Amino acid sequence: MQDQLLNLTIRRWFMLDHVEIFILRIVGMLVAINAGLLLFRGGAVDAQAYITLFVVAVAMAAIGQFYRVSGRSLAAGDAFTYTALMILFSNSALVFNYLLLPLSGASIDPFLMQLDAWFGYTWPAAVAFAGDHPWINEITRYAYLSTMPQVTLLIVLLGLMGRKIWLQRLLLMIVTTTIVLICFWAIFPSHGPSAFYALSPEVVEVARPIVGSQYGERLLQMMIAGPKVVTPSDVEGLIAFPSYHTTLAFICAFCAFAIRWLIAPMLLLNMAILPGTLFHGGHHLVDIFAGFALFLFGMWAANRLIRTKQPA
Repeated sequence: MQDQLLNLTIRRWFMLDHVEIFILRIVGMLVAINAGLLLFRGGAVDAQAYITLFVVAVAMAAIGQFYRVSGRSLAAGDAFTYTALMILFSNSALVFNYLLLPLSGASIDPFLMQLDAWFGYTWPAAVAFAGDHPWINEITRYAYLSTMPQVTLLIVLLGLMGRKIWLQRLLLMIVTTTIVLICFWAIFPSHGPSAFYALSPEVVEVARPIVGSQYGERLLQMMIAGPKVVTPSDVEGLIAFPSYHTTLAFICAFCAFAIRWLIAPMLLLNMAILPGTLFHGGHHLVDIFAGFALFLFGMWAANRLIRTKQPA
């Protein structure tokens, strides 16, 4: 406990560690950029929904600070505080992502499809394969949908179990990879093969891909016209390359090594996400390799930030 206290900036009403302060600065930067984009580029944001999420995050942060300042439980304080930070960061980054629309740059999807062709991969064939194998299709579907619940579970468990360094790694990997992902996409837009291929009605009926051709059409329209309103109740993945589901799968599997009994189920679940990214995520094959490379960058950046920001 004494080591944990040494890594906290302590004031009368709050106790924050160096990673939390760093993430709060990133959130503040994103909020300022979002305000600038709204002012100079226009757009509409569901203010009521985001204010509600902000209030929820502040309430969770307040509970976390109560546990810390009162000395009742630094572990519970970590769990609540980092959950609040995740809510603040993920929503400010989501708004930033959407407010960059419409994008004027040419899509890199034709090039990515050429790379896929070298591997003999096409998205329609992958979805058709999933449809022909119902068990694989359903397992990978639910695995694909599990990434954010996994992140939430890890934040809570790592916090409550006192795995502070792993909790810091988890949040820093998500923050750094998300920022790089959005900035790369803004320069080199990608929509995924669902925007360029039309699946047959028979394949759609049996495979029921989460990201299908209609999803791809909506993405193309948003790339041209932008969203009507940015709201957390209508969130769609905009970025194909790199695959962020792949990045999150590796992040969750990596951080699960902090909790022995969680390693095996997390490894199995996140292994299933990789084919699920192709069957249900509307991704190019090369998106997965890029997603893994982004994970490696996030791991390096998180460890570097933790090391350089440790108090003397």
